[in-house]
Amino acid sequence: MKPVEARRRYFRVFIPSMGLYLLSTLGATLLLKSNDVTHWLRYVIAIIPALFIWWLVWAQVRYFRESDEFERSRQITGAMYGIALLMIVSTGWGFLEMLADAPKFPVFYIFPLFCVAYSFGRFRTRSSGECC
Repeated sequence: MKPVEARRRYFRVFIPSMGLYLLSTLGATLLLKSNDVTHWLRYVIAIIPALFIWWLVWAQVRYFRESDEFERSRQITGAMYGIALLMIVSTGWGFLEMLADAPKFPVFYIFPLFCVAYSFGRFRTRSSGECC
């Protein structure tokens, strides 16, 4: 598949998944703060935004498989930046929590943190295919 077609297919999923993620996050937050909802239904409502993240991850994997070698290299570089940052932050903050009574780090922020580092690493890849 041509890179332009693969990118177009990716954005056909990316845009609605992110829109629905934002709407479902806002809706779940408002619904769970304003209404008396049963315990099991709170779990169902709270997991709905994550379903759209899973949909996005599926689209990224599909895009990765449909891309050419250069784009795959950029994707791998971005993923390595994201994984490296998460390992450094989670280990460092874990020690702070364990040994210095630092406040708990909200797990919700792990995926956005990964996305920022992933994007930075992906766009740092030069046109020659070399990193850094």
